[in-house]
Amino acid sequence: MLFRGTLISQLKYKCAWYGKKLIIIDPKNTSRICHECKQKNHEFNSLSQSEWLAARKWACPNCHAHLDGDVNAAKNILAKGLETLA
Repeated sequence: MLFRGTLISQLKYKCAWYGKKLIIIDPKNTSRICHECKQKNHEFNSLSQSEWLAARKWACPNCHAHLDGDVNAAKNILAKGLETLA
């Protein structure tokens, strides 16, 4: 199994080889921030990390969007990556 630093080094090398840019995104809170309204769900503050990660689907208390935790996180990570390209 590769360590994170080794994996990133290999990805940087491959990106340089193919003329691509590697964008590394900190995934912190990406599943707790609504991708629709960009507001953090403060209802998760009282839960442990394992408890709020176990909440697979939730409704945003701000805009009432119905969210799947993994899909929501993926959309937030994609948006952060695209912001760095702009």
